[in-house]
Amino acid sequence: MVFSLEIPKLRHGDKGCNMKIAIITGASSGLGREFAEVIINNYPELDEIWLIARREKRLEEIRQKYPEKLIKVIPLGPRRRRILYKI
Repeated sequence: MVFSLEIPKLRHGDKGCNMKIAIITGASSGLGREFAEVIINNYPELDEIWLIARREKRLEEIRQKYPEKLIKVIPLGPRRRRILYKI
């Protein structure tokens, strides 16, 4: 599943601007991973890309493949819901 958000981001002295974030669930394999690759390669205007899945190691592989992008790895499965409070 792929979501896209525009979140207001404020800086000191700024009147504000929008931050573009893509959130991709199931990003460690299959269609989720394919969506992640397509979004990373075709949407350079994104400020951040959040990859969510159970297999952290596979998400890290994607992040290491694109060091120039700001990619957040969020290892989240049915048993790891508490991590949501850290975001």
